[in-house]
Amino acid sequence: MMVRADLEVGGESLKLCCGAEVDALRRGKIPVEFKTVWEGKDGGFFRNMSTVLQSELVGVKTIVTGIKKGDIGKGEVVVHKVVEKQVEDIKSNGNIGKTAPQCYSFLFTVLTELKRFLEYSECCEMSFNPYRGVVEFKRISKQVAERNGNGVTREFLARFHL
Repeated sequence: MMVRADLEVGGESLKLCCGAEVDALRRGKIPVEFKTVWEGKDGGFFRNMSTVLQSELVGVKTIVTGIKKGDIGKGEVVVHKVVEKQVEDIKSNGNIGKTAPQCYSFLFTVLTELKRFLEYSECCEMSFNPYRGVVEFKRISKQVAERNGNGVTREFLARFHL
């Protein structure tokens, strides 16, 4: 599924084109995400945050979670319960609702810097060091970008009107 969205932060807006694998369509048109968790676990902060961010970007409002139990070492794992939650309910639990706007702000900053960087460079590689909280851009040639698949070319920018 391809979705066009606007990412808005502080009165500024970036147009996004997001690709997403959708697990199911309810009534043929409403996207639903499937997840599994071990019994007694809720998936943890980072997994729940990832689910919320991905879901919001592509318009998923419902998460269906299979609760699994068993012995993975023996290959005896079964989903024994299914729980349906709304993304808004996950956000209202704990720090996820408070942290999601910070994640969107960080994404907005990175994409804005990428856009500015590509005004003067044909292609680039981007890396993120989570320990230092630093995103770095490196100029590379179009040939290198096409060879290693890690670059964003001018054709990509033109295709998505960036």
